[in-house]
Amino acid sequence: MPRRKWTTLLVVIAMAAALHGCGEDSTTAPPPGPSAPLFAAEGTDGYPVKLIDYRGQHLLFVFWATWCGPCRSLVAVASQLQAELGSRGFSVVGLSLDADRAAALRYLDENPAGFRNGWGTSEIAESYGGVYGFPTCYLIDPKGYILAKYVGYRDAAFLRSEIEKHLP
Repeated sequence: MPRRKWTTLLVVIAMAAALHGCGEDSTTAPPPGPSAPLFAAEGTDGYPVKLIDYRGQHLLFVFWATWCGPCRSLVAVASQLQAELGSRGFSVVGLSLDADRAAALRYLDENPAGFRNGWGTSEIAESYGGVYGFPTCYLIDPKGYILAKYVGYRDAAFLRSEIEKHLP
């Protein structure tokens, strides 16, 4: 085959590959992010809090502590979002990293959270890459992939907007 025909053939093949994509099916999107590490924690109510129990739902997972003023504000915001969006397949789970569990229980008695809470551990925090600011929240999709991480307080309007992007 003359050189010109080979060159033309190679150009056509390269263009076809570029238009169609190489390797995996180009219509399949990669997962949104890493898988959220599974955990089982002791609930503040004495019953286990397990991440696996929330598969199939969008989840806002929050590390918080009562000594953190922005965390206390976020507990109220998260409770509001749970009430507003819960019927659309959304849940909130919090893990307190308080060393003084009695203080955390007093706070929750005086300020009931509208979502499940448990006791976080350093092992759970480390499995998420560590907690270096409070509150730290993860938005997790129904398949268990992390969609976003938020460090520091976020108000209801911001979180609602972020969550509703993913809800049906």
